[in-house]
Amino acid sequence: MMKKFSPFLLVLLLIFSCKKDKSDDSISYLSGRWATGGYDFELYDASGMVLSHSVADAIKTYWTFEKSQLTLSYVLKPDVITSGYKVLDKATEKRLLIDNSNITGQTEWKIEAQTDQLIKISTAITDPALLHSTAFRTAVRGVKTIYLVREK
Repeated sequence: MMKKFSPFLLVLLLIFSCKKDKSDDSISYLSGRWATGGYDFELYDASGMVLSHSVADAIKTYWTFEKSQLTLSYVLKPDVITSGYKVLDKATEKRLLIDNSNITGQTEWKIEAQTDQLIKISTAITDPALLHSTAFRTAVRGVKTIYLVREK
């Protein structure tokens, strides 16, 4: 009779002793007003070699983070775009998730670096038109990086 109960008890013990894995992910937010300090565009071929690397100083934009709201404004244009956002803190990385794709064209950005004065974010370039580096070569992968500098 004990032999019949042993497998049953073992299964019950395994079920109740297993703990659910707690996610190490947490949500946080940024704060303050930040100005774009430049953009990098890198295109890569299938072997990982850089096909092109360009640095751009586009029209300066201001990113204002207040609680869960992001406001993007321009120096030379009256346009203002707002969006909800959050920072997802994972165990191995941080992600800036923006609700409105009109803010930057992408909704998910990796926070590469963050200090009191600088935020460096990057994202994969997915637009096929942007992956053409020359008339004869097409990149298989691209990365866009934005540098944000705290405004005083």
